[in-house]
Amino acid sequence: LIMPFGHDVLKYKELPFYLRFLSRYAIKRAQYITVDAEFVKEKVIDYFNYPSTRISVFPWGVDRNIFAPVREHSLRRKYNWEKNRIIIMNRGFQPRMDVKTLIKAIPSIVEKNPDARFLLLGASNIDDEDSLWNSFENKLSKKSELECRRLVIELGIEKYVKFEGAVPNNDIGKYLAMSDLFVSTSLS
Repeated sequence: LIMPFGHDVLKYKELPFYLRFLSRYAIKRAQYITVDAEFVKEKVIDYFNYPSTRISVFPWGVDRNIFAPVREHSLRRKYNWEKNRIIIMNRGFQPRMDVKTLIKAIPSIVEKNPDARFLLLGASNIDDEDSLWNSFENKLSKKSELECRRLVIELGIEKYVKFEGAVPNNDIGKYLAMSDLFVSTSLS
């Protein structure tokens, strides 16, 4: 049983040969596949000629105790953003998350909406540093986060953007509740 998602399927044709080989190898040998969206299922069938009868779409669930529809005012006060429109992103800073595209759009957005503020959650620290892949991802994330911070300064938008860093899973709901808009960029 495997669950492919993200760039391993959605960007399959653009992957280097060895990653395409590994993806194809794993998928072709799987007895059953679960995916998180119908669109991903269609890609698995199309790219790998995998039988649709052995694929289930299993969307991610939500813990309604953590993600409750309440206005979180204490966090707005923390940033002194009680009267602002808050746009939040919690994708982290791996290069494939393409946070720079959002940052480059901020000057245009605040020109039209001067009360907009941007909160970027996520840190460049992956728990399992022992894994070679996670160590590599962490190095890329740290570099990308530094580049994002520099870009914010270059564009002169520091007053509009805050980098929060890692937020515990149990607190993510509070941050989302305080925001007016969630943005998710990605190259896959």
